[in-house]
Amino acid sequence: MRLFNYLHVRLILLTGILFLCRLSQAQVTDSVDYHISRYNYEKALELLNQDNSKEGWLKKGLVFKSLDQYQEAIACFSKCLAEDSTDVKVRIELATCFESLNNYPAALELLIKVHHSTPENLFVIQKLANVYFQNDQFGQAVDYYQKAALSGDTTYFIAKQLARCYEKMDSVDQAIDYYLKALAFNPADYPSTQRLANIFLKLREILNGLVLTNSFLEIDSTNTKILASNAYFHFLDSSYTKAIDQFERCIALNDTSQFVIKNLGYSYFKNEDYEPAKEYLEKAFWRDSTNAELCYLTGLACSYSVFKKLGIDYIAKSIDMVTPSPQLLSKMFSELGKAHTGFYQYPEALEAFLKALELNDTDPLLVFTIASHYDHCINDKEKALAYYRRFMETRPNNTATEKKVLTHGTIEVSYYEFVQRRIEELEKEAFWSKD
Repeated sequence: MRLFNYLHVRLILLTGILFLCRLSQAQVTDSVDYHISRYNYEKALELLNQDNSKEGWLKKGLVFKSLDQYQEAIACFSKCLAEDSTDVKVRIELATCFESLNNYPAALELLIKVHHSTPENLFVIQKLANVYFQNDQFGQAVDYYQKAALSGDTTYFIAKQLARCYEKMDSVDQAIDYYLKALAFNPADYPSTQRLANIFLKLREILNGLVLTNSFLEIDSTNTKILASNAYFHFLDSSYTKAIDQFERCIALNDTSQFVIKNLGYSYFKNEDYEPAKEYLEKAFWRDSTNAELCYLTGLACSYSVFKKLGIDYIAKSIDMVTPSPQLLSKMFSELGKAHTGFYQYPEALEAFLKALELNDTDPLLVFTIASHYDHCINDKEKALAYYRRFMETRPNNTATEKKVLTHGTIEVSYYEFVQRRIEELEKEAFWSKD
């Protein structure tokens, strides 16, 4: 009887000890979860150091992952897999850590194994697609995004990702189709709108670009990126006044990017409003002082407005900056000559015109310009007569194609008719001057 009582007491004590151990373990677990829920990860790790169970390693891995300490998280998750190599949750967490470290092959290896064991798991299918996309394996990404769509996920995210894949693969028509599907789900999707706008820009589908950006601006009229794209489509459509309005709205919304400033200057220039064109083109050139085209157009805007001396400086600088084709360089020297003429620097203008002709001696209007310059600016009638005669040698057989010029304000004659009359006048003047 005593023995029975002794054993009974020991059993009660052992049960109590086991209960207290379990209670203590539960309290530790509850405390870890408490600290994790309040993002007190350091305290949670301190408590978890006492726990070497699979569940403890899993929680440590999740804490390290939350702290972006992926190598430490990988070590913890690997210990979990050593105990149970079939645990899907642990494989996915481990794959996510490898993905975060840009170790996409390791992430794909784990995810493929999970996919084979759970082929209907939509989350794994999407994750595989995303990792393939990040690894620039766009064909494989398309396969898994399509699987996700067939598995019932028809969200705009899948459509958008398929569009991005096809765009990366240069499958432009399919990219456009899926971007349009994504925007049907979510018309306020700015990134998809911008990417599709860029595709339309490359294809020079200006009308589609205008329709797309106009539709988005009805939803968000303050998005300066789409507003700038819309303005540029108007510019390409030769709607310069509308382009100016939209670019000016960008500036009012504090978008003073180089794209906006430069293209606003271009728009004013094309609209023949040269003073504001000069203002914005000059600002753009100050930011990009190696851009010869900007320098040249700034010079033209100055030359065509009241800043003629400055125009000379910019055009001359642009010539020094580049070695263009002879035809383009000839045009630049011709514009330099016009700029000098506008500033009454006639000898300098003549020098520029002659240099332009030297570079492109097949331009008949350049010959006419030089003849006229000798005639009316230099007052060298003999040289004028020589260049007028040289100009007449270029007259086409079909006079119907001759370019016209206004004389006496209203009468329209061809350049050749005008020059023929001027030659006759100069020859008469030369004849009578001999007496």
